[in-house]
Amino acid sequence: MTENSPPKADMPTALVLVIAAVLPSIMAWLYFFVLAGSHGSDPFRQGAYGAGKLVQFAFPLVFVWFWERGRPRPRWPGMAGVALGLGFGLVVAAGIFALYFGWLRDSSVLEGTPVLLHHILDSFGVAGASSYVALAIFYVTAHSLFEEYYYRWFVFGRMRAFLPLSAAIGLSSLVLMAHHVILLAAYLPGQFWKAVVPLSLCVAIGAGVWAWLYARTQSLYAPWLSHAIVDAALFAIGWDLLRRGG
Repeated sequence: MTENSPPKADMPTALVLVIAAVLPSIMAWLYFFVLAGSHGSDPFRQGAYGAGKLVQFAFPLVFVWFWERGRPRPRWPGMAGVALGLGFGLVVAAGIFALYFGWLRDSSVLEGTPVLLHHILDSFGVAGASSYVALAIFYVTAHSLFEEYYYRWFVFGRMRAFLPLSAAIGLSSLVLMAHHVILLAAYLPGQFWKAVVPLSLCVAIGAGVWAWLYARTQSLYAPWLSHAIVDAALFAIGWDLLRRGG
């Protein structure tokens, strides 16, 4: 994505960056812990999730349009950027499958995860194969793009107004990692140091590569492609876990 003018290093932008950094973590804590507990479909939890996502993904556009007076415009990354995104996505997906089928699948780390995954998905109204496939398609195609727009174009892009490239990559990666710590803790209770922290650090590394890809190509297409491939691998593992949990 490109913009009419580069972001400014001013106080409103700094304040908005702080809000954008903590908002996903607050929402994840709300969805997965505060509103957790009931079995079966939970309309209140579903409504809170939908409203939270709407606020999260609309927030950057509102700020850019009304404060920066800009408008994001898609930009093609070129074949080199696409190849980098594709290659990194495939490497990470292969690593995910190797880690899961080589160790995690039959380990104590995921012992309670299949049943827990069933309960969480049921509460969000995802109760069968067709709804799971629909959710997977949405996350792989659309949600991955929304996250790239949020974390790379907005959060990382505005951090670049305040920080050098390496620092902006590192800090924006920690922002993405933070809400994954909460999410992983919900699916892996009692496995904080053994699994949640190491897997969250892997998320941060991936986010750093995607931020670097975005900085290199000035386009969301390359990191989006990579992100989509990784999400597809995760949903494939989720399907295997659901089958194992009955």
